[in-house]
Amino acid sequence: MILFFVVIAICLISRILSSPLGAVMEVIRENEKRAAACGFDVARTKLLVFVLSAAICGLAGSLHALHLSIVPIDSLHYLPSGQAVMMSILWVAWALSLAPLLAPRSCSI
Repeated sequence: MILFFVVIAICLISRILSSPLGAVMEVIRENEKRAAACGFDVARTKLLVFVLSAAICGLAGSLHALHLSIVPIDSLHYLPSGQAVMMSILWVAWALSLAPLLAPRSCSI
């Protein structure tokens, strides 16, 4: 049952990303001012993306509770959220530290 919802969520996300909304999201991610200049409603799109991400996170939380068959009191503390945020920050810092190493080098002749 959980796998069914995960597959449905992944299919929904891939459909959204390959739709015109996904293209607008990519444009906003790359250059917000240019997206606004092209006539896209940036604030409305950001709000829609925030609502979609909240819905997917809510689905993930409910599937986690369904998987555990109980919601332990430890999961309601602020530390698990803080750990997820800290892992994201550390991953981004690690990825940015590797960016100069992975960048294509120009060959001057």
